[in-house]
Amino acid sequence: MVEAALAPFRATAPFLAHYPGAQALAEALRCGLIGRLASGGATHAALAGLAKVPPASLDVLLALLRGAGVIAAAPGGEALTPAFRTALPYLGLMQAKLEAAALALPDFHNHFGALLRDRAGFMERAAIFALYRYDLALQEDAAALAATAPWVGLTTALTRYEAPVLLALHDFSRIRHLVEPGGNSGEMALQLTTAHPALHATVVDLPAVCALGRRHVAAAPRIRFIAADLRRQPLPAGHDAVLFKSMLHDWPEQQARHLLALSAAALPPGGEVLIFERAPLPAEAALGYGQMQDMLFHGFYRPPADYALWLVELGFHDVQVRLVTLDVPFALVTARR
Repeated sequence: MVEAALAPFRATAPFLAHYPGAQALAEALRCGLIGRLASGGATHAALAGLAKVPPASLDVLLALLRGAGVIAAAPGGEALTPAFRTALPYLGLMQAKLEAAALALPDFHNHFGALLRDRAGFMERAAIFALYRYDLALQEDAAALAATAPWVGLTTALTRYEAPVLLALHDFSRIRHLVEPGGNSGEMALQLTTAHPALHATVVDLPAVCALGRRHVAAAPRIRFIAADLRRQPLPAGHDAVLFKSMLHDWPEQQARHLLALSAAALPPGGEVLIFERAPLPAEAALGYGQMQDMLFHGFYRPPADYALWLVELGFHDVQVRLVTLDVPFALVTARR
């Protein structure tokens, strides 16, 4: 089951590895060229009409797509390669990765030295932190929703493909009431409750995020949202599991420990905490353009042993750590109260 859940990452990674080919793929998706080729081969004239570029420019675009393994010459024109057809069902993942990488690229290019030597300085200069503005999500008015929607949409798209990996790694059948702090749009809760009809989920997040989430999972009756700022408010009681998914790395150690302490206070004896987080990038990793955003955030990803130690210090037991590689390493840390 785990290998099946990893299939989207395995299939799409080759087409996101190098910037020129990935940029050509992004343009081919925008102009409808990929959609046209998905239905069969096409002539150069038909593709030029879609791309709305002169023949010489089309030649450059097609050359980059061939070099990236997206297309190959076919009788009378071009066709998608068998490898890209394997990746075609996961266009949502490719588009999310392309969007994230495009957002991260200017900061990687302009501030790489600061990224290596001065994390605080990097955070002050990097434009990507203007996207993840949690302080703008504290209300539910139109301005707050407009500021919050882009990053909620991006993280939702990534979670859509990451959630099946967590479902394959962990048995949720014994859980009846789960709370997810920082649960974003409820995409993870949606997949969990869909897979397990007896499971009810509560997402706790900032007001604008909850407002967007209620729209996203409007047809899911077993998901509720609670707007709260967990720096100042407790987790709701009445749950037998707490899930932190790609959330704790956002916070400095003191606040991350505080969030885990909230889970300890909210859970009954025997209750379970789960942490599904990106792990530090390994030194031997062959990182590519698709991992651009993760490269910017590499200094925020903690060794899973840190979370395991903090849980033990809070009185949790049966602490377990599992590692899995999607396009980057993830860790699942579980423990019981």
